[in-house]
Amino acid sequence: MNDNKKNEWAAAIASFFIAGWGQVYNGESWEKGFVFFFIRILGFVCCILLGILTFSQLLFVIGFFSLIILWIPIALYDAYVAFSTSRKMNIGEIPFREITGLAFWGYPVPIILWTMMIFTPIIIAFIFGMA
Repeated sequence: MNDNKKNEWAAAIASFFIAGWGQVYNGESWEKGFVFFFIRILGFVCCILLGILTFSQLLFVIGFFSLIILWIPIALYDAYVAFSTSRKMNIGEIPFREITGLAFWGYPVPIILWTMMIFTPIIIAFIFGMA
C-alpha cells in the first residue's frame, strides 16, 4: 500500500470555493475540473443575463438569489466528489495520483481570469443598462 495520503478536507474545500480545484488536487484531469467550473458559470451567467436582457432589476435580484440557492448544492456536490475521490485513494480503492505544485496552483489562475472576463462585461452592462 502507498504511504501517500490525500487530505480529503483540503480537496473538498478547494472544490467548494473554486470549482474543480479539488479534482485537480486529486490528480484528475483539468478537463474534469473544468466541467464543474463550466456548470457553475453557465448557471450564473444565465441568471444574470435574464435580469439584464429584460432590463428588470427585480428579475436581476430574483435571478441572483436563485443562483445562490442553486449554487450551494452544486458547490457541495463538487466538494463531495473531491472528498470521496480522496478518501478512495487513501483506502486504496482507486490508484493514488500524484499532483505537482505547478499543476495544482496553475489551475485557479486561468479559472479566475476566465471568470473576470465573463463577469466584467455583464457587470458593465448591468450598471449602464439599468442605471
